[in-house]
Amino acid sequence: MTNIETDEIKAICGEYKIHNADLVFRCDATADDLIDVIEGNRIYVPCIYALNKIDQISIQVAYHFFFFVSFCFCHKDFLTISSL
Repeated sequence: MTNIETDEIKAICGEYKIHNADLVFRCDATADDLIDVIEGNRIYVPCIYALNKIDQISIQVAYHFFFFVSFCFCHKDFLTISSL
């Protein structure tokens, strides 16, 4: 695990009065991810990002979308929103 240390996990579990538990991480989770799972009241819904006028944004913003957001660029002749 690179995002959270063992001591942090123990401290978070202690805050929620979990003192004897086996935890299994199937991803490189963060402290926020652990808290979300413990509280159990977070629901993450998959979504589609529709970007209009993508040619008018800066390179830095395009870089952010390319590496940090899951989406695809669509040309009007190849893919329509209704086909998604």
